[in-house]
Amino acid sequence: MVCEVNYALRSPDIARTPRYPTVRAGVDLGMRTLATVATRDSVTGEETMTEYRNPAPLRASLAARRRARRQVSRRIPGSRGYLAARAKLTTMDRRCVYLRQEAAHQLSTELASSYGSIVMETLDIAAMKRGMGRRAFRRSVSDAAMGAVTPMVAYKTAKFGSVLIKADRWFASSQIHYGCTDPDGTQCRLVGKGRIDKHLTCPRTGEAVDRDRNAACNLRDWPDMPVVAQLEPRLRASAVPARVPETSDQTASTTGGLVSLPKTNLSGLAASSEARTYAAEAATELRKESA
Repeated sequence: MVCEVNYALRSPDIARTPRYPTVRAGVDLGMRTLATVATRDSVTGEETMTEYRNPAPLRASLAARRRARRQVSRRIPGSRGYLAARAKLTTMDRRCVYLRQEAAHQLSTELASSYGSIVMETLDIAAMKRGMGRRAFRRSVSDAAMGAVTPMVAYKTAKFGSVLIKADRWFASSQIHYGCTDPDGTQCRLVGKGRIDKHLTCPRTGEAVDRDRNAACNLRDWPDMPVVAQLEPRLRASAVPARVPETSDQTASTTGGLVSLPKTNLSGLAASSEARTYAAEAATELRKESA
């Protein structure tokens, strides 16, 4: 009788370090390009700009998917042809999911293993879809799978020893012209015809600015970029909590032009018309104080 025993030796965990620990990267996720990365070396001062292509598997296979759906509709349910057509459509769906996950994994691994610190924006994908009227735009947001990149970078940075920094959700990285200021010292805001224009125009210099590259540069320098000045002209009602009854120890204060409320449990308060009214009053107070 022969008894064979196999042992699996586990190698000790080796501390990993990113390839460029002194480089800080700003990552802007988008639909045209999956990611636009602006980097700067804190030692040499060298700056680079890299764009990662978006595979967009759903858009690439849209015509084939429509043909497959027509084949399914022309088959008798339960027949061999029907099952074969359904299997073909299912294969296309699985391939789209696989390509999205593979692109997100490759991008997140590249970022976490290359740069010492990574700055990424905090995206609300559901709000982005609600704000887009056309179905094709909403489909493009889902096809890019932007919401899957940040969680992957989060756990991979801990693995490679790099640092992930999440910018403020209301930081208007795409609308602030990088390196351009108005005569009064405030940041210049870019303007465009639509919400997702590729190039925006600077009202001060008339320069056409690439939206994604501009956002990547702003994220790279965050939080050195002043955040409050860009949010004040477009104070959103959804970003301001409902009015809280003032007491002796609860008074609103202003810090650098931004209204800061006392810490209060707002879970049970409604932020509907009352919140919009409070947002308008807060914006009026800010304008009076700045004047």
